[in-house]
Amino acid sequence: MEPTKTPLKILLIDDNPADVKLFENLFRSTRFEVKLRVAKDGEEALRVLSHSSFEGKEDPDMILLDLNLPKIDGQEVLARIKAHWGLKHIPVLILTSSNNQRDFELAKQNHADDYMIKPAGITDFSALVQRIEDFWINFKGKMA
Repeated sequence: MEPTKTPLKILLIDDNPADVKLFENLFRSTRFEVKLRVAKDGEEALRVLSHSSFEGKEDPDMILLDLNLPKIDGQEVLARIKAHWGLKHIPVLILTSSNNQRDFELAKQNHADDYMIKPAGITDFSALVQRIEDFWINFKGKMA
């Protein structure tokens, strides 16, 4: 598939190096050129967002957020993003191994745009990346 001309800027907030590597590899096969920035814990993520480390000091187009993070957990990161006037417009997709109903409810209460359970296998991870891509296509369509 032909990638779009403007790269999709994604901030992936995840402390699992294997998951990060998988996402890096799978994003290479999407319809979009993806510029991926990784933060390995909640503290780093908030620092990145406060300084916008993408080229041109632009905000990311999308945030993929794991809930189980060191230093500052994902729920707190989500709450801070959605409470910040300059960041709350950025879609935040929760990617977690937790299927705990309380985690889901708290994420929705904090205005997460989607909640996805991380799969165990590579095939399912591929489907997850497709779901993220579909979300972005639909999100951009609503903004047009």
